[in-house]
Amino acid sequence: MKHMNRTDIVGVDLFPTPTASSKKLTPQQRFAINYQLIQDALERTFGHKTLLHKIQYEVVTDPKKWKYPGVLAYCTTKAKPIKIVYGPEVYKAIMKGEITNRKEFRAYEAMVHENLHALVGDAKYNSLFEEGSTELLAQRFVLNNVQMPKRLREELLKKPEYTYEPFVKNVASIALLMADGDPVKAMRWLERTKT
Repeated sequence: MKHMNRTDIVGVDLFPTPTASSKKLTPQQRFAINYQLIQDALERTFGHKTLLHKIQYEVVTDPKKWKYPGVLAYCTTKAKPIKIVYGPEVYKAIMKGEITNRKEFRAYEAMVHENLHALVGDAKYNSLFEEGSTELLAQRFVLNNVQMPKRLREELLKKPEYTYEPFVKNVASIALLMADGDPVKAMRWLERTKT
């Protein structure tokens, strides 16, 4: 029997969403189109259509103006309206329209992670379960919905990296326990906690 405290319960079962990488568009237009495509895919996956349109976002494109080194994005869920602030790395990756390396994957994952906090997170607290489940679902969502080379996708599935590694391990254990050790059922159970 495999060790139950696994984080490899992220499966790929959907077709990637085509994103705009046309050079005829301005960087801001590419970012806006790609951001909307990802939000549409989030809407299809998790519902909450009315909430998505209420979320405001701000993009900091200049690395010198970004005050939080090591942070890709953050969400102010306690403020009204909810606002997500994206850093320069997220802007570059989303503007590009595809993922070619782990750094870009982390940027897309940060964007989805913060959107999930805004959509289905609890503004009163960020618990261990909240962070761990959001991290797992964000990674699964990006693997399923954003274009990337097959080799990179397989590499990310074999050796995932998580920002909240200890939280993810605990949540993965709980999900596998709830699903009798079946990774597919475990992810479905986690998705139901967010819809």
